[in-house]
Amino acid sequence: MSFEEKYIELKEALVGASPNWTHEELVERALELVDEVSECEEEYVFVRFHIIDGDRESLQDVITPKTTSDAETDEGLIKMYIDDDATIDSDDPQGDYYWIYGMEALCKVMSRKPMTRKTKELFNSYGVY
Repeated sequence: MSFEEKYIELKEALVGASPNWTHEELVERALELVDEVSECEEEYVFVRFHIIDGDRESLQDVITPKTTSDAETDEGLIKMYIDDDATIDSDDPQGDYYWIYGMEALCKVMSRKPMTRKTKELFNSYGVY
């Protein structure tokens, strides 16, 4: 396939068979599509914490930038979002739970789920930050 045939095929894929598009408009449309795709990239992480406070158990959810979540360990996330004095619970055989002094409770990261900006905005509209 020649360069000209590839260009025509790309143009038809981007704007259809319309002959009214200039090269500059075609490039602008391609850049718009790249921006749309980048909006779908997973930029955030939904983190769920499990907290045990005596007989009560609860969940706390946080949406954090992906760079923060990737860089931080479970301990780092707990110290960042729950209590910065948290320490690993020596009585926990699996070592998943951290002791939260200020709350006198145990806490662990239950899950991390990737999230796009659009999904984050949807969650934010329901009051989840």
